[in-house]
Formats: sequence, C-alpha cells, structure tokens
Amino acid sequence: MVKNKKIPWFLILIIFLAVVFLGTTIFLLYQNYQLKQKPQAPSWKTYTNNKYGYSIQYPPGWSVREEQHTFESQLLAGEKVMLTALLNEKGEPDIQIFFEGEFDHGIDP
Repeated sequence: MVKNKKIPWFLILIIFLAVVFLGTTIFLLYQNYQLKQKPQAPSWKTYTNNKYGYSIQYPPGWSVREEQHTFESQLLAGEKVMLTALLNEKGEPDIQIFFEGEFDHGIDP
C-alpha cells in the first residue's frame, strides 16, 4: 500500500520564489542584451562655456555661434548680453542661450 505524502507548504513557497527569481533574472539579462545590441546614435559634439559654467551636446552637422550684443533700452542701457546659438544643418538657430552682462540685479541666484 502506497501512502500519499503531502509536500510541505514551505517547499512549495521556496520553489515558487526560485522560479520567480530565475524568470526575473533571465528577463533582465535579455533586456540588457537588447539594449547593447541597438545601434548607437552618431557621436554628438559637446560645447562648453567655462565662463558661465555649462555644457551642451548637439548633433553632428550642427554648429555653434557665439555673439555679444549691447542693448539700448531704459532697463538695460548699454548692458552686454552674450548669445550662444546652436545652428541646425540649414544654418538656422534652433537653440539660443542668452546670458546677461556682468552687472548686479540684486537677485541671488
């Protein structure tokens, strides 16, 4: 006569957790593999402005133009503003960054 043996619940729990852990590990490894297989974007160039302490990356084919302008208005009479423009492939400014000249607004950054 054969007795029915019951499998302890903790053994079922351990097997379940092992299967979930193994499945999750395989899924994450596969995702990581897929990310490494995707073609890399063309290497972008980096523009760095040390005076104002920033860097910006831009795609190949774009260029950077720096200009300095003087405003003649009541608020900014004679004040200088630095313009950095990122130009697209057509030579049109897509991104423009303005920095005011060296004067005190009385506003803390």
